[in-house]
Amino acid sequence: MSTQEQEEEVLIKHSVDQDAADQEACPVSEDAVQKNWKETESHEEEDQGERQDDCTDEKAPMLGGDSAADRAVRERQAFMYTLRCSIVASLGSLLLGYDIGVVSGIIPYIQEEFSLTDNEIECFTALLALVAAIGALFGGPIADRYGRRMPMIIAGFLFAIGAVLIGLAQGFAMMIGGRLLHGIAVGLKLMISPVYIAEITAPQYRGALVSSSEICINVGILLAFGCNALLPLMDKKVGWRMLFLGSTLPAIVLVLALICMPESPRWLAVKQRTEEAKEVLKRCSASDQEAEEMFEEIDRSIKAAGHKEIGLSWDEFMALWKQRIFVIGMAIASLQQLSGIESFVLYVPTILTRQNLATHHEAVLITVALGVVKLLASLVGAWLADVWGRRPGSIYGYAGMGVGLTVLAVGIGVKTQAAEPLIYIGMFAYMSFFGAAAGPLCWLLLAEIFPLHYRSVGIAFGTAFNRLASAVVAFTFLSLSSLITPAGVFSVYAMMCFIAAAFYYLCVTETRGKTLEQIEAELSPPRKEP
Repeated sequence: MSTQEQEEEVLIKHSVDQDAADQEACPVSEDAVQKNWKETESHEEEDQGERQDDCTDEKAPMLGGDSAADRAVRERQAFMYTLRCSIVASLGSLLLGYDIGVVSGIIPYIQEEFSLTDNEIECFTALLALVAAIGALFGGPIADRYGRRMPMIIAGFLFAIGAVLIGLAQGFAMMIGGRLLHGIAVGLKLMISPVYIAEITAPQYRGALVSSSEICINVGILLAFGCNALLPLMDKKVGWRMLFLGSTLPAIVLVLALICMPESPRWLAVKQRTEEAKEVLKRCSASDQEAEEMFEEIDRSIKAAGHKEIGLSWDEFMALWKQRIFVIGMAIASLQQLSGIESFVLYVPTILTRQNLATHHEAVLITVALGVVKLLASLVGAWLADVWGRRPGSIYGYAGMGVGLTVLAVGIGVKTQAAEPLIYIGMFAYMSFFGAAAGPLCWLLLAEIFPLHYRSVGIAFGTAFNRLASAVVAFTFLSLSSLITPAGVFSVYAMMCFIAAAFYYLCVTETRGKTLEQIEAELSPPRKEP
């Protein structure tokens, strides 16, 4: 053995002896070794878990994006569904607007054909509003018992029959008969359409979609004004009849469309038709969870109000007149018409011709321009209702209407050629502010502020007050104009507008962005069991 080999052997032996000595100094059991091995494995598993979590976190935004995209699609589908329902529910308002607007153009023709006096003309125009008040009062119980669609379906039938009677009238009595049917239809349609749309629509869209009813009224008025402009080109004994007969087909189409519409989910919930209510809510919501939460909120509201059926006992009905919110609703409804809008819709051609400001045909063209302004303003108002709010829109709207009427009164009162521009400035300013504020916001607030168990009754009485106020304006305008001059009448309307602005400032609460159940909880006291 060489010297090098001997040295290596000595080193190996020394190393083994050293390991043995270390083991004797610090002995390690087999259990300790096993424990250390398990701890090592545990640390490796934790590191692997952390790496998996990191991967999951990196993928989370993608998954969240897919979910958000699905919700956006569902929300868009829900909006389009409620939009279609709202448009169908509002089509009756188009017929209403058409019926109101067309009368302003046919007055000279029917007055000549049937030899009517001014009082008879006032009776014919005001009759629609008077009978509408009665129709609205009947509409409340019908809506409570048979659902929100039924009054609209009945209104469609009455519109069609009334149009035929007026179009084929051989005397003033037959025209009155058709006007009576149209009046009932108007009352039914006005009181239930905002309720139906409000009860089927999400809070963020409710202002715009409920306002679609007012927009359709303006479209109908504008369409009627356009047809009135064509009357001089037609036979004077046939043309005005065709304007009424032509509205029969749209009324029938409306009835068929209404039959295919879903019922109000809130009405279904009160009637304990739970599955149907949930199905409608699912189609109107961005997710099934949102629909379920909405149904639970509706159900809690029903239970909290302490009622199982929609409607009121006699004692509860009498007690309504002591409730602040009910009185506010009646004031909201009345002030809209006491601002004088019916005088513009019905009598603008008469005003301009009697003041020697325009020929009848020129006056009709001016009403067409006013109709365009009112329609455009209502589109702006529908958007502002959900952006700006109901209360500020109404305050500034009525104030603007008051200023417009004041300018109009000055222009008519001065009776000089230099003041004529003031007449048109006042007219268009008034119509703009009405279209953007008082027109749509009145019906929107009436559909929102009343609690579920008497919502249809509340808006039925609101519609009745609205139509009665409309009848007062329609029935007295010509007589008052002869008594205190048109300038004096418009001054009275201006004063009512300023009173309305003060009323909204002092008494009306904002409802924008709240569910109907939240509004009910804030504004209405709990219902006591009889």
